[in-house]
Amino acid sequence: MKCKTTRRFWILFCGVCLAILGADAPAFAEDKDKAAAAPTEKLRKHLGPVVIDYLGRITKGEAYRVGELDHTKFGETGWIAGRVVAGKPVVVDEKTTARLVAALLSDDTYFREDSLGTKTAVGYRFWTDDKGCVEVSFCLVKGALNMTVKDAKGNVVVKRAKGGLRGDLTNPLRMIAQELFPDDKEVQNATWGQKKNTK
Repeated sequence: MKCKTTRRFWILFCGVCLAILGADAPAFAEDKDKAAAAPTEKLRKHLGPVVIDYLGRITKGEAYRVGELDHTKFGETGWIAGRVVAGKPVVVDEKTTARLVAALLSDDTYFREDSLGTKTAVGYRFWTDDKGCVEVSFCLVKGALNMTVKDAKGNVVVKRAKGGLRGDLTNPLRMIAQELFPDDKEVQNATWGQKKNTK
């Protein structure tokens, strides 16, 4: 009798432990599931199937301050999605990477008019589960967003401007950029639509 009671206790104990561990699992998996939700028809037309596929398979990333835009430099070393690298990389943790992916896969993020933007910009270099790469750069003032997608061999698969961003200060891409560059005055003080530093 005592043996059966002890056995039941351990079964119950293990079940409770598994429930607790499940509740405390990293938020990254949950955020990835949200990001992987079926994109809207509007977003599929805007980004295209290749970009959506690569974004859905991102596992890690880095952030950079980037400068002026040159559409001839897409895919080149020292440039991120057409903007010149202007600083050292900042490692982006898993949770923030998932937030960025979710934002990039949301049509609420986009659809301001296209613009060349300014030099107050940030860039991201993401890697997929099969060593592919997605580069994203965007201006914090004018909202112009650009993407470059490369396969595992470094060949450019997609390179193009993706229009602009929603202009309000609660846009998640703007908010995350300010979190990643807390000591950068240009990033922190960027005002939507300002004329400063335009090309």
